[in-house]
Amino acid sequence: MINHIHLENMFWGRMTEYLMTFGNHGLPKGIHYTFAFGDNGDFVDFHVTKENGQYPKPKIVIAQVRKEDLEELLLLWTRAIYRARLKEVDISKLKEENPGTYFVSLKGLDEEALTSTFQDKMISCFASACSVKGKKLEIKPEDSYEFMNAANAFLESGIAQEFIEKNVTDLSNLTEHGDAAFGVIGEDVVDLIHLYGKWYTSKRDFTPKDMLNAMIGKSLADLIVKCTAAAVKILAKPSIKTRADLHLPGYVPLILRKPIDKSISIVN
Repeated sequence: MINHIHLENMFWGRMTEYLMTFGNHGLPKGIHYTFAFGDNGDFVDFHVTKENGQYPKPKIVIAQVRKEDLEELLLLWTRAIYRARLKEVDISKLKEENPGTYFVSLKGLDEEALTSTFQDKMISCFASACSVKGKKLEIKPEDSYEFMNAANAFLESGIAQEFIEKNVTDLSNLTEHGDAAFGVIGEDVVDLIHLYGKWYTSKRDFTPKDMLNAMIGKSLADLIVKCTAAAVKILAKPSIKTRADLHLPGYVPLILRKPIDKSISIVN
């Protein structure tokens, strides 16, 4: 099973039973981020680590969550991200400003047909653009272009076009909570979902920082980003070789707790 993904000159990530480590090529040599969820007693934590062959490895814990709170917090955070990522769409205005727009319903699609028509083809396109070495999946920048070219070629093929044409619909036919569709606007495609009598789409400029803001509030998210940057700077110092070299008097990691009002997280 693949447990290591490497996007050349951009990002890497590795997953084990107890850890998820990741980094990018903008970090100092040997520095990476870690979510530890198996070997830290009552807590799951996020920390910055220096990998230099010395033990115990230097690390600075940024934030912690009690394991007993994790399931509920994950549910609350997922909902918060979902709400923050969606924006309302005025369908009448959309069609007025973009003549020729049409919609493809995802309601009642035959799952087997969907899999054989799209999913299998996309997997095939993706597989052709990647290489696997043992448990490591490697993706080079030029491979991503190959994938996009292959995917676009498939979407323009007769098979895909026939599939789309069979499912073109008027959105007035989709009135149930959770109904979903794609809007085709010229060469652009937008995702649409019907919730509480209104149509929404995903914000395309939604960043990882926006996601963190939604989960725990902007002020706390800013603090975590600031502490993480400071930890990277400290660990990058040549004088920090083992954990014993770290001297952080008065420093205490943030503890994210279940919120009383169920809408934001608070810090202990």
